[in-house]
Amino acid sequence: MMPKNKRVRNLTISVFLLILSIGLIRSSFEVFKGTGRMRDLENEVAGLQNKKKELEESIEYKKTEEYIEEKARNDLNLIKPGENIYVISGPGSEGYSEQKVLSGSSDHTKKGAKENANWYKWYKLFF
Repeated sequence: MMPKNKRVRNLTISVFLLILSIGLIRSSFEVFKGTGRMRDLENEVAGLQNKKKELEESIEYKKTEEYIEEKARNDLNLIKPGENIYVISGPGSEGYSEQKVLSGSSDHTKKGAKENANWYKWYKLFF
């Protein structure tokens, strides 16, 4: 049998080595987690760089005359000098009325206001 001093010393060394091993294993797992997190961050950076590139291309397109003309025509309803504008209105088209579209008369205001009211459109839809 071993003397009591040697047993205590061996037990102490064993516990110390066990604690040291646990610490090394834990730090190894954290390193592996760190590399995974690093990969995730690199992918995120690549995605953000692609988005930045798309936004820069969008900005460049929006600086062109073509885009400015498109926005002026579609959103602001502007026309070039010398162009004629035609509005086609007929049965089945949205906002159709018997009146001229560009007329300035106000005799249709009472009837038109009722027909264009939102509640009246709902009423016509269901009844």
